[in-house]
Amino acid sequence: LPLFFFFFILFLYLDNFFFLSSSFFASLAFKTAYKMSRKTTPTTSTTATPVPSPSGGQRTIEAMLQREKETEKALELQTLMQMLQNIQGSIQNIQGKTDKIENMEKNIENIGKKIDNIDEKVANIEKKNGRN
Repeated sequence: LPLFFFFFILFLYLDNFFFLSSSFFASLAFKTAYKMSRKTTPTTSTTATPVPSPSGGQRTIEAMLQREKETEKALELQTLMQMLQNIQGSIQNIQGKTDKIENMEKNIENIGKKIDNIDEKVANIEKKNGRN
């Protein structure tokens, strides 16, 4: 388990460089560690023993397994939602940069038009001075 934390911290550190892939691997490592923490080694023989019917509010093994499956599904869904939010943030960041680039292109185009106008004015002044 300490090895898991080492890799988890490593992935968090590298998150700035490998945004989506590190999120995926970190969530995969977290999910694996969660599953490993849920597994227990049997203390007695591994042969199946009959389970008495639930009484006094006891949960059945099936209900416990169902709850664990639901917990795992919720964890997977939460991980996927976080990944989607990260992707959405990246898309918004890219869109912002694209908008800035488009504005720069428009500014450059306007500067080019101004230069053309100045060139025309200079040519007109030269024509006037050349005639007189």
